[in-house]
Amino acid sequence: MSIWGAFTNSSSAMMAQSTAMGSISQNVANVNTTGYKKQDTAFHTMLSETTARFNFFGVDTSQTTRVDVGGPVVSTGMWADLSVNGRGMFVVNSEIDGSGDTLFTRSGDFREQALDANGDGASETYLVDDNGYFLMGWQIDPDGGIDTPDDITSLQALRFEKAAQLEGTPTTRIAMTGNVPSEASRAEPMHLPCYDTAGNVRTLTLEWQPTDVQNQWTVTPMVSDGTVSNQPLTVIFGADGSFVSPDDATDVGITWSDGTTSTIALDLSGLEQLSGGMQVDSIDGDGNEAAWMMNARFDTGGVLSANYANGESLSLYQVALADFTNLNGLDEMTGNAFASTAQAGTMSLFSATSSGKAAIIPGTLEASNVDLADEFTRMITTQKAYSMNATVFKTTDEMTRAAGELK
Repeated sequence: MSIWGAFTNSSSAMMAQSTAMGSISQNVANVNTTGYKKQDTAFHTMLSETTARFNFFGVDTSQTTRVDVGGPVVSTGMWADLSVNGRGMFVVNSEIDGSGDTLFTRSGDFREQALDANGDGASETYLVDDNGYFLMGWQIDPDGGIDTPDDITSLQALRFEKAAQLEGTPTTRIAMTGNVPSEASRAEPMHLPCYDTAGNVRTLTLEWQPTDVQNQWTVTPMVSDGTVSNQPLTVIFGADGSFVSPDDATDVGITWSDGTTSTIALDLSGLEQLSGGMQVDSIDGDGNEAAWMMNARFDTGGVLSANYANGESLSLYQVALADFTNLNGLDEMTGNAFASTAQAGTMSLFSATSSGKAAIIPGTLEASNVDLADEFTRMITTQKAYSMNATVFKTTDEMTRAAGELK
């Protein structure tokens, strides 16, 4: 190898070590950046020049962003902060209707942003990241059903209306557990809360009248602010106090004082007849009163729910997660976001509730995956390698100068 090869080798080495130092400085600068993915530099031999007698091999670099390496999870206590435990990345979009740039991120520090998207003066609250991109997911049906197709166009920006009121719904069924006194000698009342068609709280009273037949009762449904159309029920218990009949739930028809009507399926099969007083241990019924929204929350499945003052909650959206064949092939963008590329391979969408691939942890953030001790070790090695190659270059230059001065 001639002396000119030393110039080629040392100069390419200095450029390669300079690239490596750039990656190290970027990693160190972002050691506290939420969701940051470190950049690794790999070195490989490069044929830089060839002659009849020699091949000159320098060095070149390639860089990989380690998207597939998770960072530590840090608790924040902020309800909209999310981290992914497992594979998957949050899907965000630059436009509220999903028509903009779709990017992917592990940085889950989302914040609330009020926007009048429909132009009707009513603001809705959206969740956006530091870039102002909207968090995307699937909308949940009012009855709780959810469809999660593997189609990026099916996603919507997560939103909720803070001023929303949950409409009242009537009670259509009541089941209960409790005790009817076996030694009762007179009528005993049992009071059950229920809701009318407007969601107003009402009380359905069951008057239990013992009969001359042992373990048999006449039960009369009644309300104080309306009328009941049903005839009294005959309820029978066994000798051991267990419930015997009626076998099926009984429909109780009610006409309230405001003219509205309700039909409630009354299931008494959870009752027993034992010694002691009249007692209702638990009531399982539907219906609710009208109430204002109190707050929004995520669960570990990534379901966004609205919670109301009456204790009810309504599931609104399911957060979508995206996975790729090669996560490290994604293209790094501003704000710890990544764009899909051909190198990243096929993208698939999934939810944390059904896939088993990941869980979403509310109130936490994924920190940078940079190991500061490792970066400083690499920095020292890189600096030493650069200095050594600079010395080779300088020495080679001095040798060529000396050769040029020969006479």
